Amino acid sequence: YSFDTLNTKYYVLDSYTDYEPAMSDYKWTQLKWLCEQLIINDSKHSVIMFHIFFLNETTRNTFTDVIGKIITAYNNRSSFTTYDAPSETFNFSACSGRIEYCLCGHSHKDFVEQLGGVPAIGTINLQAKGVPNFDMLFVDYDNDIVKCIRVGTGDNRTISLA
Repeated sequence: YSFDTLNTKYYVLDSYTDYEPAMSDYKWTQLKWLCEQLIINDSKHSVIMFHIFFLNETTRNTFTDVIGKIITAYNNRSSFTTYDAPSETFNFSACSGRIEYCLCGHSHKDFVEQLGGVPAIGTINLQAKGVPNFDMLFVDYDNDIVKCIRVGTGDNRTISLA
């Protein structure tokens, strides 16, 4: 699904489970929907949110890698072709917005990884000694930064969008 805020369009995807590392019809259906939505997107700023970035401590989910290819194609105004059967090509050459960053979960650790040339931000979001931990995000497009303000255990972070 997607939703709009004052100046950003958010796309929310279900990466399913970490026990299903291969691409499935379910995952391709979501990614094709994302591509279709991006083509008609009129927002200057967009964000992609999904659950599972890593399969384990260091290995990315295949779904994550495909999202990175879509981000690259969209931000570079080129095309993305799926590699399922039958494949489909999505042309982003007439698009005008930018995917600014991704928000991810599941890994139970703070991280910032590059995905398709934009930051993918993960947060610990777990409970330690009965205290919930989470980040509040504040986006400053004028200065190209995301400020993650930690509630609970952990540190605040400032992440560059440039």
